[in-house]
Amino acid sequence: MYIVPKQVSMSGEHLINYYKAREIDISDGTPAHLQIIVEMGHVSDDIGVQHFIIGGEALPAHLVQQMRTKWQGYQPKISNVYGPTECCVDATAYTIEEDVSDVHTVPIGKPLANQSIYILDSQQKMVPIGVVGEVYIGGAGVQPRTHRKGIPGESAKSGRKNLSYRRFGTLAS
Repeated sequence: MYIVPKQVSMSGEHLINYYKAREIDISDGTPAHLQIIVEMGHVSDDIGVQHFIIGGEALPAHLVQQMRTKWQGYQPKISNVYGPTECCVDATAYTIEEDVSDVHTVPIGKPLANQSIYILDSQQKMVPIGVVGEVYIGGAGVQPRTHRKGIPGESAKSGRKNLSYRRFGTLAS
């Protein structure tokens, strides 16, 4: 595992050279990392990274399209991940396997193992698919001191009692 020095992460050319010199095949970063790579003027070949895991902020679909257009023969896997600081790690993932030019932002995806995601209204009731509500995350990564007990109807479904969930204030649909 490498932590990219700040001065390297600020230049697309330096970042690509860093990836190549260390033969890095998986990179975990923010959309800004993809942006500085896309902004590079001349690109001649594969930069070696096979999978970009992108999180920390919304991933614009146009950025993914620009990356894929810039390197016709180099198509690394790109996954958008979401997870608030309070969860310690990513809670969801969406691996982009199709054209995303018809959406504004890449979806946050499905919950990872040992995680649950619910979109709830102001009364903590689940909203229908496509309706905006707040993200609630449950599972092993939720800090016990910050949780809420139970999502109505979910304890019975899961067979477990006292499921813990946390409201994060993020809006989703």
